[in-house]
Amino acid sequence: MTKATPNQNSKAQEPFFSDQLQPEGGAAQPRPRALFATAKSAEAGGAIILDRAEPYEIAKEFIRRKYFKQGYLGLYYKGETFWQFNGSHYEELEFDVISAEVYGFINAAKQYYRNNTIPIIVKPDDVANVMKCIKAGTTIPASLPQPCWIETEEPAPELFAFKNCLLNVRTGERIDPTPRLWITDAGDYNYEPSAECPRWEQFLKEIHPNDLDAQNCLEEQLGLGMTYDMQFEKVALWIGKARAGKSTILHIQEKLIGSRAFAVFSFNDWMRSEYSRENLIGKKVIAFPDTRLKPGRAYGSSYDPGGLDHGSIEMLLKISGRDTTPVGRKYKKAWIGHPACKVIVISNDPLNITDPILLSRLVMVDFQQSWLNRPDRDDYLRDKLDAELPGIANRCLAAYRRLLDRKAFKQPASAARLAQKIAAKTNPIAAFMQECWVIDHKAKPGPLAADFEYSFEMWCDEHRRADLLASYPRNELLKSIREIDAYSWLHAVRPHGNVRRYPGIRLRTKEDCKKEEEAELKAQEHELKTPQAELNAPKSPGAYRRF
Repeated sequence: MTKATPNQNSKAQEPFFSDQLQPEGGAAQPRPRALFATAKSAEAGGAIILDRAEPYEIAKEFIRRKYFKQGYLGLYYKGETFWQFNGSHYEELEFDVISAEVYGFINAAKQYYRNNTIPIIVKPDDVANVMKCIKAGTTIPASLPQPCWIETEEPAPELFAFKNCLLNVRTGERIDPTPRLWITDAGDYNYEPSAECPRWEQFLKEIHPNDLDAQNCLEEQLGLGMTYDMQFEKVALWIGKARAGKSTILHIQEKLIGSRAFAVFSFNDWMRSEYSRENLIGKKVIAFPDTRLKPGRAYGSSYDPGGLDHGSIEMLLKISGRDTTPVGRKYKKAWIGHPACKVIVISNDPLNITDPILLSRLVMVDFQQSWLNRPDRDDYLRDKLDAELPGIANRCLAAYRRLLDRKAFKQPASAARLAQKIAAKTNPIAAFMQECWVIDHKAKPGPLAADFEYSFEMWCDEHRRADLLASYPRNELLKSIREIDAYSWLHAVRPHGNVRRYPGIRLRTKEDCKKEEEAELKAQEHELKTPQAELNAPKSPGAYRRF
């Protein structure tokens, strides 16, 4: 490992990363960010002689003896909170804890009295005055971003903190943990470059058999979650059956980045008050597990599409789009900045997300393998995966570098069906076409325009959507159908002397519905037979699943 020597002059060509771990040279000189940063650490041991009339000197001596790490200041006061360096990153230090330490420090010291040293009788005012001086001597700006080099305020978003080192997530270079780097989250495990994760690899094959794109997409999303990178401006959407592995993968995401960098929200209350989103400040990933949105409902001649409220849509667009976002904080001044948190939304059913811009930002993964009520699930799966965190981190960071090279997410082909279901929930014309019509390029001469209009009227009547008849008059219906990507090819053909028809499509029949049901049953039967046969995994009492 190399020693960190930060300065201000190493901006990379890319908008997010720095080419080097520490810049070299430059006009800007390092400057201390706190009054006590220029002090020198004291050797352990020796009598402590204090003058209770000098609280500032007492505070400086206390910090020199207690909170200098590796020769540098390891305690800062930022955002109305004390933070101490714990060997890998900065963690919160309770005010009462440091106050108790000051009590003990002064109580163990002595003072001069008539050429003699006598014990100090500690008074509450003594501690209060010293605490004020400690605040003054360790304060750094609340606006200081993380991670960054404290002396120069040079951002270092490419660094990830493990227990044993700092890693450049882009290049794989390592440096020793140092109190000179301001970072408040870390993985609670060591970096092991040669670590592997066979159970994790088996697990991915179990939940997405024969679907390498879905497996890669999940690892790329987890790897992106380990960084502060927001350049892709996407929202992860995991949809699928119960007990399909979604919550287990979310658990791994939290373990990879550390609990301090992870937060869970609900769409039902996160917009309830100005303080409801305070917990997203400083987070790398926020998740919405088990999402349930308001279903659409007809009210006479009107229809409420349900789905996400406008406030939630706006906030998701702001977060994913890297917009300046104010976040209210209770008893504190509102935080204003660019949240660096990636968003993961999880649900069992396709969501009726009606905003087209938000829909364009979704990267979807469809979970179709369910272990609900199956006897072969692994009740200790999470424990086994937790033991493989160093190897999982290696795979996910490698996937993240692959994502950087590609410059965009690759939507798994298996999510096409999921996209159609979401489109049907958000676009009534898409729902009508999926329920009533079947693409069949052998179907000739094809239906008339009147056939579409009549079936649409019947569908609206069945679904109590009389409001659509006014929104999509007869001369606009076919135009709206062709605006859907799946039916953009649909055009009228008029043979000589005949009426216009639309070849390549026909009405759905009972036989079509029956075939689809049979295909679904076969897929479910296949799920029960896939576990070990297709995975080349050894059969053992512990090689089961838990989701």
